Amino acid sequence: MKLNKITILSVLISCFLVASCSNDDDQNDGLICNPTEPFEELDWLLDLRDSIDNCACEVSIRMGQYEGNTVFYKTMTDASCNWQFETDLYNCNGDIIKKYRYSEEQPNVFEKFSEEVTEQENLYSCTVTR
Repeated sequence: MKLNKITILSVLISCFLVASCSNDDDQNDGLICNPTEPFEELDWLLDLRDSIDNCACEVSIRMGQYEGNTVFYKTMTDASCNWQFETDLYNCNGDIIKKYRYSEEQPNVFEKFSEEVTEQENLYSCTVTR
């Protein structure tokens, strides 16, 4: 009888430990993010797009992969405008998960970004008004 109580107790503890485990690696807080129509599926992304309408230099909203997660970012894509690379990566919830900024300490920020953000796809480019 003593063996049965130990076995039952071991099974209960094992079940508790397995049930309490979680995967904290998901930057999208459990949201599976693979939108086929991002501006229709993510309201915050539509707001971001609307905020860059009628720009003086072409600015684009792009989608890519960062550490296995879908991310979105806004960046200058106009070769005729003088600019230093900087952008923020947003997860599917619209939260900024990483910032890329040019600085004297980090002059190769674009190269680092290009290594870390893969499968880049343009979703929208604003209309240039000159």
